[in-house]
Amino acid sequence: MHNRWIRFMLPGLLALLLSAPLPAGNYRQTGYITNFRFVPEREQAGEDVDSTPFNQLKAGDPAVAAYLLMDLVLDAGEHRLQVDLLDREGELFDRLLFEDVQAAEDDWRYAVSGRFGGDLPEGGLFFRVYDSLNDRPMEVIGTFRLLTANW
Repeated sequence: MHNRWIRFMLPGLLALLLSAPLPAGNYRQTGYITNFRFVPEREQAGEDVDSTPFNQLKAGDPAVAAYLLMDLVLDAGEHRLQVDLLDREGELFDRLLFEDVQAAEDDWRYAVSGRFGGDLPEGGLFFRVYDSLNDRPMEVIGTFRLLTANW
């Protein structure tokens, strides 16, 4: 009787235990992007500007200019943020550097904006967002794409 129980019940119990939720592991980053958008003009206090987000820009026009707006949630400590703009081949087109941020506590909310533009390459731009916490090596915390085309 005992051997029969082990043969029939044990596999079922093991399957039940193994199907229970397991911890997801350590996917902790130094910061998280909660909102990322492109706008033609950055809002200034008291100004009425067009801040409607868009997802494409004209390529090959030196007069093109736009802003990226990014909202983040950061861990406590000193953060160094940068955004690399890459063409469709992964070559560096431009880099946006920001002032260091001192987050007083975990889940510190922070918003940043950066201006970019010029003779944009056709085929899209990739915006790779980096963060360094307390002078550790930079880590990628997000990648976004903006369509660029000639029209």
